[in-house]
Amino acid sequence: MADNQKALKRYRIILKVLSREGSFTSKHIYHSCLNSGIDVGYRTVQKDPEDLRDDETIFGRNLGIKYDEKEKKWYSTGIPAEIFTALELKDGEIDALLFYAKTINQYQDYPVFRDISQAMKKVIDSSNISEERKKLFRLKNLIEPRNTSTNFRNRIYC
Repeated sequence: MADNQKALKRYRIILKVLSREGSFTSKHIYHSCLNSGIDVGYRTVQKDPEDLRDDETIFGRNLGIKYDEKEKKWYSTGIPAEIFTALELKDGEIDALLFYAKTINQYQDYPVFRDISQAMKKVIDSSNISEERKKLFRLKNLIEPRNTSTNFRNRIYC
């Protein structure tokens, strides 16, 4: 995985931690990264909140990250919720999810499958799927209905 992708994953973990109520030490943030499966050095985690605070180009805005020198803790005055909306899916994963959603849809009368459908809706809503492709998930049937107004006798067959 490219270093910038690793950094983006770390940044998202750090922002999730800082979006909670309270303030957090670098050690707490470090352990959150490790618990999320991100292998990272302690010094890197100490520097990441500084980068997020000082460099508005990372997420294109001021994230309201502050450091309390007296307590030696990080906190935020309000991280925008839209920072967390992108679950990065590849095209093949989106196609597989669409296929699965349409397959499960035929069992929608069973309660367990309604719960699965709700979970899939949350994944779809919080992912990088384009609005155009999201419309496919909302369709009952992916196959376009035939034009039934055409009379079979008026068709010309070759």
